[in-house]
Amino acid sequence: SSGDDYLLNVGQSCHERLERALMSRDRCAGHAFAREAGYGDEAAYYFDVELLMLSAALDSVAHVAHVAHGVGGDAWNVGWRRAEWRRRLQTAAPAIWTATEPGTRGRDAIEIVAILRNTIHGEGMRQVTVAGGPQHEEQLQVSPALLPALIDCMSRHGGGSEWGLMGSTGSPRLAPAVFAQRVVALVADATNELMALTDVSLLPGVDPKDVMTGPAIDGMFEPALTNRVRLLAGI
Repeated sequence: SSGDDYLLNVGQSCHERLERALMSRDRCAGHAFAREAGYGDEAAYYFDVELLMLSAALDSVAHVAHVAHGVGGDAWNVGWRRAEWRRRLQTAAPAIWTATEPGTRGRDAIEIVAILRNTIHGEGMRQVTVAGGPQHEEQLQVSPALLPALIDCMSRHGGGSEWGLMGSTGSPRLAPAVFAQRVVALVADATNELMALTDVSLLPGVDPKDVMTGPAIDGMFEPALTNRVRLLAGI
């Protein structure tokens, strides 16, 4: 209604990036389970792509909330972990701010993705070969410096072992396929919650009575079909 497609495109990009994250998860898990020659490189590649896509999806949700609730400030400063933007968010959208405070499910999803995704700016997670049984396994080495923050978040969602985190504190490792499966489900839940808390009826030119409360029930969005798709996607 404003004649500007920016917000529509940003919101749509969340769904597109989640779709790409699911594809990357499947590739990462497929290479890890097949264990063909050189699978470690492929699994690590798709692991990084998944983290990047999940981070981008969460950023998209933040940008929609930023505009809908009139958070204000430079759009370049929008980010769930950015202190200045969060101070503005607390005033403009207290429910969204509360849902992304430390210790919440939403913030845990944000932190787990950000902690490992940000390794692309420095020392990456190196591949290590772990022998055991008839086959070896390729894992990713995690910097001990990242371990406390990861364990803190994971402890509220089954614990590190459920996320594929293993090894001693001096040499922690991550099973990429296990982590890739767990993280995409947590982020999907977080994006659902944050989108539900974002009041799009506040957008300029929007009439609240015209806002859809859910997808149209037609052939594509039949409940039985969508439930099967969610099960296949692992969310």
